[in-house]
Amino acid sequence: HPLFKWIVIPFLLILIAILSPMLAMGNLLAYLLFGGIAALIGVFILLKWPGAGFPILITASLIIPIRISTGTQTSINSAMIVSIGIIGLWFFDMITREKQIRLKPASVIKPSIIFIVVAVIAFLFGQLPWYPGRSASIFSQLGGLSLFILLTLTMIVTIHRLSNIGWLKAAVWVFIILGGIYNLAFLIPQLRPYFNRFFQRAVLDSLFWLWLLVLTFGQAYLNKQLHIRWRVLLWMSTLAILYNLFIMKQSWTSGWFPALTALFFVILFTKPKLAVSMAGITVLLFIFSTQFTNELIMGGDNEYSLLTRLEAWKILGEIIKANPLFGLGPSNYYFFTPFYRILGYSVSFNSHNNYIDIVAQIGLLGLFAYFWIIFEVFKAGWRARKLTDNKYFEYAYIYSALGGVIGILVAGMFGDWVIPFVYNVGMEGFRASVLGWFFMGALVFLELRKREKFTDYG
Repeated sequence: HPLFKWIVIPFLLILIAILSPMLAMGNLLAYLLFGGIAALIGVFILLKWPGAGFPILITASLIIPIRISTGTQTSINSAMIVSIGIIGLWFFDMITREKQIRLKPASVIKPSIIFIVVAVIAFLFGQLPWYPGRSASIFSQLGGLSLFILLTLTMIVTIHRLSNIGWLKAAVWVFIILGGIYNLAFLIPQLRPYFNRFFQRAVLDSLFWLWLLVLTFGQAYLNKQLHIRWRVLLWMSTLAILYNLFIMKQSWTSGWFPALTALFFVILFTKPKLAVSMAGITVLLFIFSTQFTNELIMGGDNEYSLLTRLEAWKILGEIIKANPLFGLGPSNYYFFTPFYRILGYSVSFNSHNNYIDIVAQIGLLGLFAYFWIIFEVFKAGWRARKLTDNKYFEYAYIYSALGGVIGILVAGMFGDWVIPFVYNVGMEGFRASVLGWFFMGALVFLELRKREKFTDYG
């Protein structure tokens, strides 16, 4: 259109030229103008192409450094902003265009809603004086509650707004490419400081490496549609990821063990005999090479970490007894731990375990709903694999995501990677955690798409 060509484009170029030096100097007004323009463009894109929000979400998680301070030690990051935008526009679209709240017939929706309701009830219980002294600030409690709600809603909105397979492909390839770039840069020590400044906190967390390995491996191993040159490149990236996890990050069990578990289950689901042979060889290696076993499992500070975690779990078991069904409210238990001495010290600490975190914050009912969610996601993926009649992208994704779901269950044992705890991984951990909830939602989307035999939800 002539108006767009001769007025809008020159105006945007002039505005960029003016804002660029102001942004470089950290000018607040420039940030507000730039953020406002970006938000308007984002709203237009997401209303017209809802599925575009998901590759944007991946990009925001990995490389967009925007943070909004909340006045506490936590902040709202770009991944949370994009997620809130996708969810908000979904509700806006249902209310204004569809005139009703209409949910897809996915069995995971029910436990997801229960999970959110239990978290809200637990937040209300968290206002009671369970222990003398102070609990977490209301901002920290709301931050913890927001993580439970926002991650769950991200999975639900993925099921409803992914719209078609093209947007899922875009999101997966954006993740594999960006993650692969960081992975390759990590091989070269001289490049790490530069790429660590460019990439965000997500690349330091367990779920980033888990999903990067399982999705890269899955496409290389199972997507027969890819040209051989791309599959070779993906195999090389897979080997580089394994090298980084086993050699460069050997003592970081949270990194290599969940990722390797996910990869093993992809092989087990597709070639069980090969998987059993690999497992047998691994067992023999552990039995006959005690030095290797000790270095791998107890390397670094793992032995001390295991000791302190076991002591922490005993203490948290006592704290949870105060309200086992609904917990003590999001973020609160951190301030109750000093009432018990851990290895002779009265200090605040966290569990480093997602399952204990969930029970301590939102109770056994919350943990039940969480496992129900995981079960329904896995069941949907298991059904989807039977409905896929080609060995292309979808086939590879379904098996990769099934392995990823198992990996998520394992990662939860090593830390608050799946649902971050405000006083450990923190709100910034949302960047990596949201990857798992998005990829799980995409697995359910594929199952619905196959089962209902239509290609567009829009």
